[in-house]
Formats: sequence, C-alpha cells, structure tokens
Amino acid sequence: MESTCGPVSGNGITALILSLGEASTERAIDSVKAQSMAPDEILLIEGVRPFHRAMNTGIARVGTEFFVQVDADMVLDPFCFESLRTCMFPDTAAAIGRLRDPLLGRTTGIKMFRTSCCVRDPFPDSIAPDSDFFEQSAASGNTVVMPIHYSSNRSNWHTLGEHRPDYTARYTFTKFMMMGRRYRYRGNGAALRGMMRRLESSGHPASKIARIALARGVFLDAENDLLGNDVGSEDFARLVWLTESATMPDSRRGRTPSLFFGTERIFRRYYRLGFELGKLRRYDVFTMCLDNLSAVRSVSAHVATLGLCQGIFEKTCDVGTIGRDYRKIVNMTSKQPFTDGKYRMLHRIVGEIRKLWIPVPRNGRLACSAANRKRK
Repeated sequence: MESTCGPVSGNGITALILSLGEASTERAIDSVKAQSMAPDEILLIEGVRPFHRAMNTGIARVGTEFFVQVDADMVLDPFCFESLRTCMFPDTAAAIGRLRDPLLGRTTGIKMFRTSCCVRDPFPDSIAPDSDFFEQSAASGNTVVMPIHYSSNRSNWHTLGEHRPDYTARYTFTKFMMMGRRYRYRGNGAALRGMMRRLESSGHPASKIARIALARGVFLDAENDLLGNDVGSEDFARLVWLTESATMPDSRRGRTPSLFFGTERIFRRYYRLGFELGKLRRYDVFTMCLDNLSAVRSVSAHVATLGLCQGIFEKTCDVGTIGRDYRKIVNMTSKQPFTDGKYRMLHRIVGEIRKLWIPVPRNGRLACSAANRKRK
C-alpha cells in the first residue's frame, strides 16, 4: 500500500516511511512533520515485504533529489533532516545518522539517499541489501558519509533521533538472528564480537535473548533478503520451550570446558555442552554459563559463546556437524580471524577465569564435566 501526505516545501527531500502496520507509524510521521527542514512530501510504503522490495517500490515514486528512509519505530529530532542534508556532497550517495536505542545505546539508523544513485543501483535481493547497495555505490565512484562523529567513545556519538521498537522476545530474536547472519555474510568477525560485547554490557531485559539469537544467526545459510519476514520461528519456539522448563535444584558443582585450548577445541566442547543442556532442558544452567563467558573479554570466550548457543538449538551433535559450523566462523575474514591457538590466552587480567564453574544436575551428568574430572 502506498500513500502520500504532508506539505510541499521545496527543499528537495522526500520522507520515505516504511511500515508493516505498526501502531507507532503515526508517531514517526509526526516527527517528520516537525523537521526544521521540512520534506517536500511524505511517502508511506505500508505492508510491502521484504525490505529491498519496499525500498525499490518507494524509490520508484520519489520525485525529489534526496529522500530519507524512516522506519515506523523511529522518532526523529527536529534537526535530523537538516543535519543529514549538509552532508550530501556532489559525490555522496548516502548520509547515515545515529539514533538512541534502549538496548544498543548509539546505533546506526537514519539514512538520507541521493535518489539518482538508488535508481542506478537498486537495492538487491540479498541478506544485507543496504550494505550491498553501499558497495555498489562505492564501485560507481560515490561515497557514504556518517555525520558528526565526535570521538571513538560510542557514548559521545552525536545522534539525530530515537529508535523505539517494542523489544518483545519475538521481535528481538528475529532482529538479532538476522544481524548475526549478515555479519557472516559480510565476513566481519570483528563487528560481530563488538556487537556481542555491547549486548553483554547492556542492562536491557532483552539483551540475553539478543545474544543467543545473534550467535544462532551466524550459522544460518540464507542468502536472500529476509528483512520483514517471519524468520526463525522454529528456533524461537524451541527457545520458549527451554525457558519454560522448571529450574532443578543444584546439589553439586561441576566445571565447564576450559578456555585454555585452541579455538576449534573450545568450540567443539562448548557446542557439546549446549547440546547436552538442550537435551536436559537446563536453560538455567545454560544462561549461567553464558553469563560467566560474558565476563571473559577474549576471542576464546567469544568462540565458546558461539558454540554454546549453536549447540542448544541442534538436534544432533556429530563430529561432522560441529566441524561444518566451526568452518563457518573460521571463514569470517577480519583483522582478528578465528584461528587455532593464536588467541588462546588473550585475557585482560593474568589468570582470568580459565575454568568456569556452573551447577550440574544429579541426573544426566554432562559428558564434558566427566572429561574434566579425568584430567585432574
């Protein structure tokens, strides 16, 4: 559904609002109408999925030199359009501003595009259509500008509005599962680790589900655009099933696998740990182990987190399956790739948590705990 509303200002800007029928759509439109640099028109694209199709549908109707992509869950500051417009130099394809988010803090969100660039390079049907568009624009000789970046400290980044989604469990799981897949698609392991650390530091109630979904998404194999679609319903149903399990009394303590070994061995052991906890339906022990790993800022702990979160969703735990999943994270090229042994002792404090302690139930002892006892 497409509709146009709003004043004509002569500023050469269209507000392209993407909505799936959210109740917050009118709030987003009101923030657009309050802009110091008013748009020529407000174009609403409603109920069109997935993301690349909604964008290309709207772009075909834009009649101004620039347009701003506004999601239905955004509330923009009055100077947002004006700040973005000042960054649109002759060779600029897009200017990207940051928003305040209750879960992530400062996050990338609001974008102004040059319409001619989007007509020349339509948004592709890929798992990361926006990133692929920026790469296409760069190949055509255009630039992307991120305005008013104050410092390397994220808390000091200038923002142009708020991102206010309803962080329900289902929305959070879908959003971050997609995000994890996009990180692997772009081969950006460093950004994945950075996002995981941000979620670990967040005090938002949805942060734990977000971490689990982010790790699970890394191992998805989808290649096409899924934004706006119902993704991961089976995985989410399993997570709900696990969270609804009764917490069993803990009568003894056992060890989780050590982080002292190479990354492949760590991944395999934590994968098996997650698999066993899923079979036993011990979500309480799983989350305790996840929290313990978040206290260790190392690549080894990050690999362990990925293995743990992948294992709890899997129905099989054979050597071939684990090896296939480990190769997926190895292939994520970055400045700090996952390689065997290279980062085994990247701890910020000497002697920091080589062995993590968690409760182990009386019935159904974990195989990894038995293996640890044999080494003693």
